[in-house]
Amino acid sequence: MNIEPAMLLMVNSASQYTDITNMLLEFLFLLIDNYDVRRKEAIAQCVRRAFGVLVKKGVVPSLEPLTCCEKLSPLLRQKLVAFLSNTSPGASEEACGKPLDEVSKQTELKKRICLN
Repeated sequence: MNIEPAMLLMVNSASQYTDITNMLLEFLFLLIDNYDVRRKEAIAQCVRRAFGVLVKKGVVPSLEPLTCCEKLSPLLRQKLVAFLSNTSPGASEEACGKPLDEVSKQTELKKRICLN
């Protein structure tokens, strides 16, 4: 499966086409969990590596549009952050462009600003 077209669509239009992005993320997680249950961890690791490669090669600048988009399903965003944090600490920072705790702090700050 080539993840690049789906990733480009999700990252570049997460805020505009939220429903499509939610469906693609949900489908990706369903595939990871159910495609081959015996090899679930290997599949998950390959998807994490694919995310990292897409960021490293510059196909997408970062995964921040997915981890920080307020319009996306909160459950899917949490699942994505948890999924990415299962990598080694350096790899998750490389994949997202910044540490996950920093992304969480920025998300909380955005929420406070929006509520005021």
